[in-house]
Amino acid sequence: MTKQELRKICLASRYQLSPEFREKASREIARKLTRLTSWRNRKVIMCFLTIRGEVETKEIVEQAWQEGKTVIVPKVEGKKLLCSKLTSWSQLAPGTFGVPEPRDPVLIDPGELELVLVPALAYDRAGRRLGYGAGYFDRLLKKTGALRIGLAYGEQILDHLPEEANDCRIEEIVTEKEIIICSEGEK
Repeated sequence: MTKQELRKICLASRYQLSPEFREKASREIARKLTRLTSWRNRKVIMCFLTIRGEVETKEIVEQAWQEGKTVIVPKVEGKKLLCSKLTSWSQLAPGTFGVPEPRDPVLIDPGELELVLVPALAYDRAGRRLGYGAGYFDRLLKKTGALRIGLAYGEQILDHLPEEANDCRIEEIVTEKEIIICSEGEK
């Protein structure tokens, strides 16, 4: 099966999850994430903003603000994923691919990031991820030494995903069911 075929299947599967399930699971994922040492020890956090049935991140962003963390969100410019500070929901407007983005971005260097919450259609326990296929997050992750955590519904954890040379693995995955410490040693 090609990555493109797998993307279609994974997206369709995620859309089949009820809104009630996604809401409840997202709250549990946020609760688990914000109790991790990985979260508590980091002050500059990049968080994706939810689209297409992804884990809802609004509660995570609000918790970060409440804890005095600097919240960074993605801003697409051409083929680049830039890092922009977010201090208020009112800064956002629909951007590339319908993803909310800051209207007037305040950019930071990716090297300043301490934690990146990474979206995907699927993950495996070795930290491989299946993104949407444009490579935005993979290119960004190569520019930062930040800890990479995937947020996913339990159904998004697959046995094995294909991997290409330009793909970046993540180090932890938080689902409503468990916290997975990824094994880089798995091939």
